Amino acid sequence: MMSMQQRLELERRNKEPANITELNLDNCKASALEGLTDEYVNLETLSLINVGLQSLAGFPALPKLHRLELSDNRLLDGLQHLAGCPALAQLNLSGNRIRDLDALKPLASLKKLRTLDLYGCAPVMSMTRLRRVDAAPSGSTKARMVATTEARAAAAFPGL
Repeated sequence: MMSMQQRLELERRNKEPANITELNLDNCKASALEGLTDEYVNLETLSLINVGLQSLAGFPALPKLHRLELSDNRLLDGLQHLAGCPALAQLNLSGNRIRDLDALKPLASLKKLRTLDLYGCAPVMSMTRLRRVDAAPSGSTKARMVATTEARAAAAFPGL
């Protein structure tokens, strides 16, 4: 198995970090981020599927990051480390170890977040009657949960 640092070097193909818009680091092995820095100022898509990440500490400020794939890792929380990604619109956290809705609260600061995949995460798996989550109209800060008795979950997403 390749380390994250080795895979990053391979994916760069001798390009400068500022010239890279997409990185696929899937299936490399690391419990924490290695080698990914804020020099990747033009990075728009980053895939870190099945890496083994346990922490997002040190996640770089990536001002143009639009899509982030973090599925099938070991993340419990730490989503506040994504605050330096103001353009983030799509986030896949499926298959992680997120245990409660409180862990998702830092996502409220991501004003452009439109798609959030939580398939296989404990908070969603326990909402057996939940059918869909509708974001309120643009400009509103209140989320509306469309479900039978799961509307109480909306309180966990005050900024979305």
